[in-house]
Amino acid sequence: MPSRPTAPSPALPNPLRTLKPRAKPRQTESAEQIALFDWLRYWTPREPRFGFIFPIPNGGKRDAATAARMKREGVLPGVWDIFVLNSCPPPDPRMALSTQQSRGLFIEMKSLTGTLTPEQKAFREFAEANGYICHVARSWIDAAVSICDFLGVTDQAVLAGIAINEKGPRPVKGAKP
Repeated sequence: MPSRPTAPSPALPNPLRTLKPRAKPRQTESAEQIALFDWLRYWTPREPRFGFIFPIPNGGKRDAATAARMKREGVLPGVWDIFVLNSCPPPDPRMALSTQQSRGLFIEMKSLTGTLTPEQKAFREFAEANGYICHVARSWIDAAVSICDFLGVTDQAVLAGIAINEKGPRPVKGAKP
């Protein structure tokens, strides 16, 4: 007579019970900024002004020696993450800048729950008082829209490129914009 299957020994742990639920992946400020610059590099051939947008490496974790060296080089707490040059200067340099003729755009990348530090708030006040626009971006898409608005980008392909992939730009290798 064939033997019946026996129940598992109660001493063995159930592997399904020992699995912990996966943590929801967190989109960090760094990952959002990387996605933004990937998108900017991809579209720079069609919108050359994107090539003059640059990050300001002020934050981040560093060893003590690197932090001390960077402080001596002039790194300031509170300076925002990204700067966009205004490619349309005022018609007469002697004229005061209006809000429509900003000198540039500073962008600070923050997570959905991130807040500005007191130093970042002070920087924003100083920058805005001196003719700059400041924008806190909660995602690479938020930053890309802000940049396109600031620069007056009208190329529909570039604008559509923002909405195509909300997880971040991943252009096909060898593809031309």
